Amino acid sequence: MNYDVGCRSSNFVVGVSAPGGFVTSLSTSTVTVKSASTKYVYASVTSPASAADGDYPLAFTVKRAGGSDTGAFTSYYKVYSSDSAVPILYWVSPGDGAKISGTSTFSVTSEDDHAVKRIELYVDGAYRSTTLCDNVTYNCQMQAPTSVGQGQHTATFKSYDWMENVGTLTVSFTVG
Repeated sequence: MNYDVGCRSSNFVVGVSAPGGFVTSLSTSTVTVKSASTKYVYASVTSPASAADGDYPLAFTVKRAGGSDTGAFTSYYKVYSSDSAVPILYWVSPGDGAKISGTSTFSVTSEDDHAVKRIELYVDGAYRSTTLCDNVTYNCQMQAPTSVGQGQHTATFKSYDWMENVGTLTVSFTVG
């Protein structure tokens, strides 16, 4: 963010460093930002095959080209080699045994120890909807307006993590 208001554009040099063996690259190392504007620079990180599971610091710097002031911050890159834990689903609607109208919003929240990728909804075994979870998020929520005919039904929610482990929650409900 260039906080200079009423001035011309400024050039910034962006850098990143990581522990030994990690490979980093930036979408660009210099960026021109107009007065009172924001620009984004993205980093790609590849961990070495020998890296143990854990959080690794990434040190970022931003310096105005030709200036002496440098801004710095640290973010963390998570490495995990295996994941067998399935995502957990909770706060489901309709609840098990509920009586609902023909058109309702079906919802569920899912969380995972690494990241939830997507949640799918099936009614009576038929696919109805998918919610994609943005970026890497440890919990995600689905809200899907759905129409269902009279009678007894089941709703199955499936949550997938980034390793494709699947957590499933099925509820029975009645439309009446």
